[in-house]
This record gives sequence, structure tokens and C-alpha cells, in this order.
Amino acid sequence: MELDELKTKWHELDGRLSCADTKIDRLTAEVSAGKITSAKQRLARTIRLGIFLLAVLPLCFANISRTGEADPGTAVKATLALFIFAMLARQIALLVLLARIEPGAGTVRETCAAVIRFRTCFLWGVGAGIVLGVPLLSLGFYVGSLTSPYVFYGFVAGLIVGLPLSVRIFLRMMGDINALRAALRDVEE
Repeated sequence: MELDELKTKWHELDGRLSCADTKIDRLTAEVSAGKITSAKQRLARTIRLGIFLLAVLPLCFANISRTGEADPGTAVKATLALFIFAMLARQIALLVLLARIEPGAGTVRETCAAVIRFRTCFLWGVGAGIVLGVPLLSLGFYVGSLTSPYVFYGFVAGLIVGLPLSVRIFLRMMGDINALRAALRDVEE
């Protein structure tokens, strides 16, 4: 009789334990999905801000052409246009790749591959931005020397403010990408 009661109690406790394990697994999946969604939203917001800033960038250079002091020249305009189009293409590609990161739609492996593709595109875009930005900066210094000193001072001030901001944005986006990867590792376990 005692053995039967012990078996019955054991089965009850085992059922409760398996139910608790199921609840813990479900809660872990929900938390991981929330982390993924949150990181995706932050990345999307940053990418959209980049698109807006790229759209506004030609307006900053339009004033130099209107002053009549010195035309920035074809080289500056072509380099600026190339930079803007390349970075807009990068931002749009990042948005498309970010939209493909859907943990519920595919397997964890497919989602991890999408995150890796996003990270690779992001890092290649940073490299391309640096390669295209250096000639643009040198041409900016050149145009600054041709126009009034205030244009040059504004250019240098923008560079001093923009460089730390861009490093901060880069580090934040890398943190969000790493948060995506960590959340996917949690889901995988």
C-alpha cells in the first residue's frame, strides 16, 4: 500500500515538474523573442535615421554653391553624389536584410544566418563609407580653402561633432547586432 502511494505521489510530482519545465521553456522563448524584437526595432530606427540624414546631406552643400564665392566643382559634386547613393543603397539593403530576420518564420539556423548576413553587410557598408568618405573629406577641406573661412570652420566643426557621434552610433548598432546574436543563442539552447 505505501509503495502504491509513493508511486502515485512520484507521478504527480513528475507531472508538475514537466509542466514547470514547459512553462520555463515557453517563458524563455518569449523573453528571447522580445529581445530580438527590441533589438530589431532599435536597428530599424537607426537605419531610418541614417536614410533621413543622407537625404538632408545635399542641402548642407547646396548653400556653398549658392554663395557664389566658389563653385565646389564637378569632382566634389560627383564624390558627394556617389557617397550619398552608395550609402542610401547600403541603408536600404540593411533594412531589407533586417526584415528577413524573423525568428518565428524559420529555423534558428536560418535566423542566425540572416543575422550574420546583416552583420556582414553592415561591416562592409562601414568600410565602404570610410573608403568613400575620405576623398569627400579631403575635397571638403579643399572647398573650404576656396571659400570664406566660415565655411571651413563649419566644415571642421561638423567633423569634430560628427566623428564621435558616428562612432557612438556604430558601437550602438554593433551592440544591437550582438544582442540579436545572444538572443538567438538563448533560443537555440
